[in-house]
Amino acid sequence: TNISNILPQLSESESVLAQTIDIYQRALELTIAGSNETMGQDQLDQNAIEIDQLIEQLLLLGNTRVSGRSIFAGTRTGLDPFQATRDINNRITTVTYQGNSDSIEVQISDIARIDSNIPGDEIFQSAIDMFDVLIGIRDDMEAGNQANLSAVRLDEIDQAQKHTSLNMAKIGALQNR
Repeated sequence: TNISNILPQLSESESVLAQTIDIYQRALELTIAGSNETMGQDQLDQNAIEIDQLIEQLLLLGNTRVSGRSIFAGTRTGLDPFQATRDINNRITTVTYQGNSDSIEVQISDIARIDSNIPGDEIFQSAIDMFDVLIGIRDDMEAGNQANLSAVRLDEIDQAQKHTSLNMAKIGALQNR
């Protein structure tokens, strides 16, 4: 059936979102630690390096492919949906979505069709742009801006975690049809 044909993609989407939540959790831990005024700049710089690695991981996850097709590109499955702009040190400064916001519909019965994917802009950049949040955390750490870490970034991570959990539930509902 058509639904069994899309199960590998849905399963991989769910796995990617679980890994994304792990990234948010680690970013939250580092942000909480970084907002502690007793942390010195050397440790903030070390935490910023780890946040930079999390940004790279999130980019790779956003560009995940199943059977050669990007699972978060909307209907533009032949390309990597997320493109990074980098500075002279090869660090990501912005991430642009190159996919589209269209879902791929699959016929599951004579009268029923369902969306078989959630476009990446909805997952990573709609309620809150998680790439921008992580980039902001890294930059705040490097600048020693601990007040912004606690006043702004913690709430942004919380919003991103909730949004990702909601998308995981949507994918789970598709798998159970």
